[in-house]
Parts: sequence; C-alpha cells; structure tokens
Amino acid sequence: MGRVLAAQGDTTGLMSLEYVRPYVKAQKNDDRDAEAIVEAATRPTMRFIALESEAQLDMQTLHRVRDQLVGERTALMNQIRAILLEWVRLHSAGMSQLPRRSWLRRRLGRRYPTGKS
Repeated sequence: MGRVLAAQGDTTGLMSLEYVRPYVKAQKNDDRDAEAIVEAATRPTMRFIALESEAQLDMQTLHRVRDQLVGERTALMNQIRAILLEWVRLHSAGMSQLPRRSWLRRRLGRRYPTGKS
C-alpha cells in the first residue's frame, strides 16, 4: 500500500512499533492505537523506517515458505521415526539416517505394516 501511495506522489513512511508504544495511554484498543500513532507521527524526533522494495518482499516470502517447508519436513521425519521405533531400533536422527524401505522389509519380515487388511 505504501508503494502505491508513493507512486501517486504521497510521502510515506513506516513507524516501528517500539517508537509508537510509549504513546498508548491505557488499555489497547483500535481507537487508542490510532491516537498513539497520530501523536507519535507528529513528533519531530520520530524516526521512520524506509519502505521495502518488491525484491526484498519477494526474498522474505521465499524465506518464510522455505522455513515452513523445513518445519513440515522435520515434523514428518519425527512422525516417521516415532512410528518406526515401534518396529525397529533407530539410533540417530536425520533424513539420511532413516532406513530405506527395502531394508525395513528385510528387517521386519512379515511384521511389516502393508496397509492391507
């Protein structure tokens, strides 16, 4: 939104939350937050944060998605390890340490859960 307003010729700036927070007078609600923002913005010593470029926003998006994927992969590996611990003895963690399916079949023999009833 800030880039759209700047493209139309408006002066834009972002205020950091830690600079606005001292101006909130009582319990937090939308009206008091708006009043604190207006009061903080009118101070001559207020420091504004520059708008981020589209390239910076794209990079942040990629990092967030990657962090989410890594977290989901870790959760899945932990779930697989927990299930395998009921069948075989595992010593170390990590994707490369998970046993391959063929090794599991040889190790477990007939006890291997096939999913068929």
